[in-house]
Amino acid sequence: MLTLTVNVFAQDIPKLQLKQSGVEPIIVEVKDKTASELYSKSLNWIQETYKSPDDVLKSKIENSKIRINGYSSDSWHMDSAGIRKQRYGYNYTLEVSFKEGRYRFVYTIEYLSNNGKKFAYSYDQFWKKNGKIRPHCVVSMSVFFVRV
Repeated sequence: MLTLTVNVFAQDIPKLQLKQSGVEPIIVEVKDKTASELYSKSLNWIQETYKSPDDVLKSKIENSKIRINGYSSDSWHMDSAGIRKQRYGYNYTLEVSFKEGRYRFVYTIEYLSNNGKKFAYSYDQFWKKNGKIRPHCVVSMSVFFVRV
């Protein structure tokens, strides 16, 4: 089972979906908001959400785009015969592009890890060759969107 948990504060948005090829980008429509307002609120959200916002913020183009690199701990595990194994994390990139009345959200899982050590395989191995999810794989991602 692969799940994405999206906590939304102010508007309904499309659900992020993790597929074998990755997380599909989404576009969020926000009426009556300028690119500048969305950009500013997103920067505030980063300051409030991350322990070290200056460390995760990798790029910003004023009123246009923000990119952050982060780590999500305890985000996935593999079950074997119904017994939960150790939980692991993953490193990700989040890129948000702003336009008048909307923003585009691109969430990329860079690599799976455990205690900072990169795994030799990636999340695409959660799927069988026929495209079905392996029954022992469980991924839970929490993504919190900025209030607009």
